Amino acid sequence: MAWIGLAWGGLFFFWGILIRTGAIRAAFIRQYLYYPWYRRNALFAFIPIGLVFIAWGVLPLLDRAAPFGVWLAVVAASVVALMFAFVVMVRPPWWMKPRWLREADADEWRHPRDRTAE
Repeated sequence: MAWIGLAWGGLFFFWGILIRTGAIRAAFIRQYLYYPWYRRNALFAFIPIGLVFIAWGVLPLLDRAAPFGVWLAVVAASVVALMFAFVVMVRPPWWMKPRWLREADADEWRHPRDRTAE
């Protein structure tokens, strides 16, 4: 069961990195422009949600092998990451949005262009 949590955590974290770097813009733009705020901003929470799944996947592996302090630190980190994911879904901070998305929002999507060629 722990490996499933680690796999899902790695997948969410990887998707979050792809979204943050702008590698998968087409599907991201469609969801960002045409869905309500709670579905639109959920994309920004992929990285913290991935960290939560990774932490929960590590917990069974720390069952008796690690001291209580390590176990408590992993639980605390997962709770903080989960709370941060909910905050990001409600109102993502500016540094969680990719630069190309901030520029398109500031331009009110009048001139959508690919900025990777610059």
